[in-house]
Amino acid sequence: MTVRVRTEWKGEEFAAMVRDVVTTRGLPAAAHVVEGRMKDNLSGPGPSNPGSPPGQMNGILKNSIGISVSGMTARIGTNLKYGRYLEYGATIRPRFAKWLPVPVTRRAKAMLRQGVGGDLMGTGQTSLRRSGANLQVIRSKRGEPILMEMTKKGKPKTNGAVFILRKVVRLLPRPWAFRSLNEARSDANRAFAAAVSSELKKRAKAVSTP
Repeated sequence: MTVRVRTEWKGEEFAAMVRDVVTTRGLPAAAHVVEGRMKDNLSGPGPSNPGSPPGQMNGILKNSIGISVSGMTARIGTNLKYGRYLEYGATIRPRFAKWLPVPVTRRAKAMLRQGVGGDLMGTGQTSLRRSGANLQVIRSKRGEPILMEMTKKGKPKTNGAVFILRKVVRLLPRPWAFRSLNEARSDANRAFAAAVSSELKKRAKAVSTP
């Protein structure tokens, strides 16, 4: 009796299937773990101290975090410029004004949190002209320019907004992106392995089923 066995090499097809599983299941699973850790680290109370992840002031940075997968690469993060400023620190100068307003009082901080007229919330580089508040520049005893909220009679408003005006503001690093990646690395690896293994088993079962 003669038994003939035919073998057919489908290595390229298998490799293509594995790549597809990695890009459609593995990488997204791992990326979502890192994304979740980033959002958790950006959920603390703000403002935060240098060296710690930035606290949540208005939720804009946190809500901008997303993922994208292209080929064998997953990207997790934000397209907002000040996300990078917070990660690495920055020297900020006014673009469309003479001064940068640095908030001192609760009312001033609330105005900046609301992002009144600004496009770089969280850095202090924002216009306050649309706030409707009566803001006037005065000089401190040291001669420093101060932006103060006044009453209609021209007197400092009780519990009003007070800003110190600066030509340059140096923002110290508040790492959040790479810190989150390092913290989530082990969980992301497990999520990747589990997602790939599960999908490969499903596809293998589908192929073997007559």
